Amino acid sequence: TLEGGPGRAIKATVATLREYETIVAEARSTFNPLAPWQLLPTLARAQARLDRAAAELQAVGSAGGGAALQDVQFHLQAEVADLRAVILSAANVHLDVISDEATVVPGQTFRLEVSLWNGGIAPVRADAGPLLPPGWTAVPLDGRTLTAQPGRRSAAAWDVTVPTGADPSMPYYLDPRGPDPVDMYAWPDDTSVRGLPFAPPPVRGSFLVSLEGVGAPIPAELDAAHIAVDARDGQSREPVKVVPAVSLSAGPGLAVVRSGAVEPFEVAVRLRSQAPGGVRGTVTLDVPERWSAAPGRVPVSFDDQGAEESLTFRVRPPDDVRAGAYRVRAHLRTEADTFDLGYDVIDYPHIDPHHLFDPAVVRARVMDVRVADVRVGYVPGAGDGVPEALDQLGLTWETLDAGALAAGSFDRFDVIVTGIRAYEVNDALVANNQQLLGWVRDGGTLLVQYNKYPALDRDYTPWPVTIDRPHGRVTDETAPVRILELGHPVFNTPNEIRGSDWLHWVQERGLYFWETWPETLTPLL
Repeated sequence: TLEGGPGRAIKATVATLREYETIVAEARSTFNPLAPWQLLPTLARAQARLDRAAAELQAVGSAGGGAALQDVQFHLQAEVADLRAVILSAANVHLDVISDEATVVPGQTFRLEVSLWNGGIAPVRADAGPLLPPGWTAVPLDGRTLTAQPGRRSAAAWDVTVPTGADPSMPYYLDPRGPDPVDMYAWPDDTSVRGLPFAPPPVRGSFLVSLEGVGAPIPAELDAAHIAVDARDGQSREPVKVVPAVSLSAGPGLAVVRSGAVEPFEVAVRLRSQAPGGVRGTVTLDVPERWSAAPGRVPVSFDDQGAEESLTFRVRPPDDVRAGAYRVRAHLRTEADTFDLGYDVIDYPHIDPHHLFDPAVVRARVMDVRVADVRVGYVPGAGDGVPEALDQLGLTWETLDAGALAAGSFDRFDVIVTGIRAYEVNDALVANNQQLLGWVRDGGTLLVQYNKYPALDRDYTPWPVTIDRPHGRVTDETAPVRILELGHPVFNTPNEIRGSDWLHWVQERGLYFWETWPETLTPLL
């Protein structure tokens, strides 16, 4: 697709790549898995052709070419990487970069080893060393050159020091350190990582491997890993990650405060030390103006890595607090630093472990809300925040377990709420649903949160209803909500619900909507 000068110049590159293709076909046809090193002369010729093609493309790039040329260069770079890996595999050379720590904190020094194992038939030499971010330092304990005879291993080690200002290792698209962090992907300015599942880990190793009869040395880069052994699962490898010296988390995630009936609420702060040498400091809460927190300051001291401590604060808004959103943030302040981030470890057998960070923040929502004097029954579903919300609103409630549902005695409740997807996951609810619906027919109020398709076949409703495939869904948080029955009690008693009450209803505004239902039902929204 290239025209003019670039189009004529690239013809030479095409010819070179066809020569490379012929050599690769020759390697495939002569491959002996019992003696892969016999391929090295053929692979060396293939590397020479690929290097020449790369140089020719570079010359074409100086004359123009645009997006079409970039696409060719992208695929050529991938082919170069594949060929280098094949050459090292054929030579039976194994490279490794091992750290004595899986997680490190700013200011910490740890040991890093690079190694070469020669399983081939000829001596191997490699120049090797650590690849580190700016500001990191490495002190060699041995030379940089590795040499190994057949059947031998060669290694060199460095003491690596993490700078005091090193960033924690986190997904590049989920950085919670902004002024108003939200759980949404944020595309970075660094175009080199855009589209990657994760940015490269901070600690890596580089090699320049010289093989007999191959010609140009083979460059290679590997992520550093910490090796652990589990009695059940065997050996595992984990990339090196930077974590704060102390991680903090704060709860609850959301605290609801009723304006006009202000009550203090508790904030639980959990701390975990990651610093090998321990750490000392003071924990405080940053609260909005005129709010108070008790105690005001709590000294903490950690002597060991992995030590934990939990603290409880009592936060009180002023009696005349206005409705709105507020934040309470926990900090640990030491002589040298301030810590206010916590993280969860995402670790499954099929992926490397990764850390998801969150600020130690409690979001407080002051609401002008009145609560009726009712008793609530709650039927657990697949997981939701209903129990916490009922507690924060000051309602009296109890969980209806399998025994309570089977007993069928619901008259003590004014309203019963089923958790999210309860009809899919709660077999006791399905088995006793007719008793529950009988209570509804006698005047009880049942609030059913959303359920997916499987609920339709599990005694879900007393009437036939359908859900389209794909189901109705509203994901735009700015989409207006229209009230169909403005005078209905649900929108007027004990609270008046109007348009502003739907603001900030994010994530899914609605999903798995019924598409058909009998006329005896009254749509409200």
